[in-house]
Amino acid sequence: MSKNKKHTVKCCNCSWNGCEDGLVKFGEEGQYGDGYGGYGCPNCKTDEFLADVEKPKPQHTTGPWKANQPMQFQKDPIFWHVDVISGGVRVAQVSGIGKEAAQANAKLIEKAPKLLTTLKELIAEIETDAVPQFIKDMLAAAKKLTDEIESEV
Repeated sequence: MSKNKKHTVKCCNCSWNGCEDGLVKFGEEGQYGDGYGGYGCPNCKTDEFLADVEKPKPQHTTGPWKANQPMQFQKDPIFWHVDVISGGVRVAQVSGIGKEAAQANAKLIEKAPKLLTTLKELIAEIETDAVPQFIKDMLAAAKKLTDEIESEV
C-alpha cells in the first residue's frame, strides 16, 4: 500500500471512514490480498472489511438547454452575447463578434446535451455489433442535429 495516496476508505464492519493515512499497521502482509499490505481499520485492526470510497463524477446540467436572444455588449457593441438556459439557470454565456456569430455559438452549446446523448447511443450501438441499419439511423440522427445547428442561425 502506498502511504502517499489520499483517497478515502471505509470499514464495512464498524463504519469507520477515513483517508488511507488513518489506517493502522497490524501485520506484515494484508491477509486478504486487497492491496492494503498489512494496514487496516484503526477500530477492527484488520483489512478484511476495507473498501475504497469513490467520489461521484460531476454531472452536467441536464437538458434541454435553450439559447436566449442575442444582446450587444454595452461597452463594445461589436461583441454580442447569448445566455444558454436550462430550468431557469444560465448554464453558459457565449459570445461572438457580431450577432450571427454569437447565435451560432449559442446554438452549438444549446445542442450539447442532445449531441452527447446521440454520441453515447451511437457508441453503444457500435460496441454491441448492431446491424448496420442501427448505425445508419444513429448517424442520420447525428447528421440531423448538425444540420439543425447550421440552419437555425
